[in-house]
Amino acid sequence: MFPSKKKEILEIFKNLKVLIIDEDGPFLKNLSIFLKKFIPDLFICNSSTQALELIKNDSFDLLVVNYWSSHINGFELVNFFKKCNPDAGIILLTSEDKPLDRETINNGIDKYILKTEYEETNKKLLKAIEEIIQRKFLKAFLLKKRETELKSFQIFMKYLRYQQEKALKKQKNIIKDDLFYSTYLNKIPFRQKFFYFQTFYKPSEIISGDIYSLRILKNNKIFLFLIDVKEKGIPASITASSVAAFLNHLVNLPRIEIKENLCTCEDWFKFLIKEFLIHIKAYLLEDEALCALFLLMDLKNNKVLIANFGIPSIYIIKNSNLKKILPQNLPILTSTKTFKIDSLELSNIDKIIITSDGTLNCKTKDSKLYIKDLEKDLLNSSCLNEWRNLFEEKVKKISDDITLIYINSCKIDGFFRKEFRIKSDLAEIDKFLSQVYRRLKKSKYFNFLAPKITTILNEILLNAHEHGTLGVSSLQKEKKIINGSYENFLQQQQQQQQIIIKFILSLSKKELYIIVEDKGKGFKKSLIENTLERTFSGFGLKIIKHLCKDFFFNKKGNTIVAIVDIKRK
Repeated sequence: MFPSKKKEILEIFKNLKVLIIDEDGPFLKNLSIFLKKFIPDLFICNSSTQALELIKNDSFDLLVVNYWSSHINGFELVNFFKKCNPDAGIILLTSEDKPLDRETINNGIDKYILKTEYEETNKKLLKAIEEIIQRKFLKAFLLKKRETELKSFQIFMKYLRYQQEKALKKQKNIIKDDLFYSTYLNKIPFRQKFFYFQTFYKPSEIISGDIYSLRILKNNKIFLFLIDVKEKGIPASITASSVAAFLNHLVNLPRIEIKENLCTCEDWFKFLIKEFLIHIKAYLLEDEALCALFLLMDLKNNKVLIANFGIPSIYIIKNSNLKKILPQNLPILTSTKTFKIDSLELSNIDKIIITSDGTLNCKTKDSKLYIKDLEKDLLNSSCLNEWRNLFEEKVKKISDDITLIYINSCKIDGFFRKEFRIKSDLAEIDKFLSQVYRRLKKSKYFNFLAPKITTILNEILLNAHEHGTLGVSSLQKEKKIINGSYENFLQQQQQQQQIIIKFILSLSKKELYIIVEDKGKGFKKSLIENTLERTFSGFGLKIIKHLCKDFFFNKKGNTIVAIVDIKRK
């Protein structure tokens, strides 16, 4: 005969702490047996003296008290109870049939119940308790419950984000980018065309259904792939990661390397894709499709091979003319057996841009698809950084994973060429920077570039000294900065190694090439990205990236080429 069916009311009933005071022994016993079914935390008391002790030493949510008592009346008990339990509910029992009077209301009585037969009184009391719960406790209970649920949800979301960030870290570890912001050459050539590689990788959530790798192979070959899984979230990231891990493993297998030495470039490329198809089709579901692009640059024979399975068109740019290479194959299915390959001449290419469909499907601030602006932006930008600035100015929100691989050509040429060699220490670096600044300030045509060039040079030379000559890692630098010992550490180092600085000015392109080489061991390309993400290190690269038109490293990682725009704006 419970009066309420609401879960919240039932839950509050179970957690109420109730004190009942009545000198009528049989009534009190009957009432306590009845209420114990609904309120486990029930205290009964048949004397006012005992009641006062209980109220002094404990707290209660509800008081049920008989008005008539031999030593103290109900109102006096209520007043004392209210001092100790100001937010509690109060029900007054009486044998007199009269409405709530002013004295009763002023004493904070919530309900007034006439004692009649046991069963009827029990029903009225239970209903009165429910009404008090509705009025006094339900709002606070619901608020507390929501706060608890919100806290639990926040903890869950924090844990989920942590897991996703770990998963993205694992995905980035699977990506093997041998060419991150770099070229495949150790010696940067002069007056000779070569290519350097940059990527823009941005998951729409934390983990990604896009994944790629760029690999330097033997015999002057570069192999890259881009995978775009059409699902979203965790299933897509699992597929993408497992596919990329297999492809990277496949490229490293000795039998693949042997095959590369025995076959023509085209035969090896076909063999690699066939091996991949055999593997992946065993794991694809019947209704599942996988978009993938494979590209092989044969630098020795000046050739590019492309096999595109449903990835958007590749953009080829030559002499400011853009050409689209459409995908020759459908996305990979369990039924895929044959495929086509395109072959292009590298000499006819200045740039190759490969992108997943997330780039095309972005919406601009005027709610149009970005695909309408992509070709124009690629033609109006000379490098990835310029394209990215245009993209981020126009796009309102990224709704899908984005991967863009930007293969750019470079030919360092110019009528003005200067080379300097300085000792790798802080005093020599400061002295050299001062000389450069003074010379630029005296120049009639380039004095406006003095602050910019000296700032770029300062960051490049400090990186060459710290990471190249001294071999300080980004993590070591971060720790020393945090404990305040980094400045002293640099001052104490005495080095005899040299840093080579070359300046090449191209008036036709309105560019200045600054090439700085240190004698260090170089570093892995993946460390560039990690350095850019660190809190207390990577400022040098961030400044270089911001002030330069473009920059890239050699294969070894001990030479940087910074391209500075010399146009007066």
